[in-house]
Amino acid sequence: MARKTYSEMLELPTFEERYEYLKLGGGFGTATYGSSRYLKQRFYMSNEWHDVRNEVIVRDCGCDLAVPEYEIFSPIYVHHIQPMTRDLVYNHDRLIFDLENLVCVTYNTHKAIHYGDAMMLMDAKPVERFPNDTCPWKGGTSGRNEFDTGHPRFR
Repeated sequence: MARKTYSEMLELPTFEERYEYLKLGGGFGTATYGSSRYLKQRFYMSNEWHDVRNEVIVRDCGCDLAVPEYEIFSPIYVHHIQPMTRDLVYNHDRLIFDLENLVCVTYNTHKAIHYGDAMMLMDAKPVERFPNDTCPWKGGTSGRNEFDTGHPRFR
């Protein structure tokens, strides 16, 4: 299987296509380096990781999977396209710092990639809002009657 890369991912125009390209389809109980906590802490606290992480965030303009319409307004995660292993970290392999192996993601996108579950992704479609729709007593001009709160449970 060919190694997946950031540049190859960028050729895919949509968020959905990029997610499908990156998803791993793993699950609970798969072998990772997570049990080696000291390695994980040493790696993520290193100056080298902080510098590379900042470079990735700037390169991707803080957007989920580097898709411009998907700005991240929550903590930014930097995902390793080729999963990290204990040996890669222990041997200080250059792959874990390679910009072709890193991309910005949200927490939900990161979990969805690792577990292969698109249901973990948030619905990207914005909710249609109306004037005063969060203050029903102000009688907004939403086109609904005075008793319709807009909440699906009360329709």
